Amino acid sequence: PELRKAASYRALPAAVRKTQFTPATPLRGSARLRWQGPGSGALDQYLPKSGRKALVVSPFLGATFLRPIQAGYQEVIVISTQQALDEISDPQVQARLATGKSRAYVVEPVDSDDQGPVLDLHAKIFVFENTNERTVFIGSANGTRNAWHAGNVEVALQFAPGFSVETFCDKFVWRERV
Repeated sequence: PELRKAASYRALPAAVRKTQFTPATPLRGSARLRWQGPGSGALDQYLPKSGRKALVVSPFLGATFLRPIQAGYQEVIVISTQQALDEISDPQVQARLATGKSRAYVVEPVDSDDQGPVLDLHAKIFVFENTNERTVFIGSANGTRNAWHAGNVEVALQFAPGFSVETFCDKFVWRERV
């Protein structure tokens, strides 16, 4: 069984390269399937380097991923778990999340009566805005260097124009509880 897993893992890049991706009609012409793995470039080559606002929604974070986003964007909103935010070892990255226009929000899991925590954060959504354009990435990549710089096998759907940081926050962060 282990040899079969290794062989299928080695075949993954070729299978992904052969995959035909046809987006739904509203996204046709604006959506691209991006991936990284053995034999491909890093996902971070597709990230916009600067702009007005950036939104990072991820259960795992790394200072080496967040630092260039903070340097290139006037406002950075991070939505993650308390554990992920506490594990950011760079005090400068932590400080920048608590000052100016940037901020961090913690997603707390909801407890069920019989199953323990449910609805824990698993989403990975990245929104980048400048004055002319909004680019969104939704996929498997967390907010870490390995996820965006060729350390992991990852897939992300990139589309532009995408939804705004404000729209996302209005719908999922600031809305009143039902």
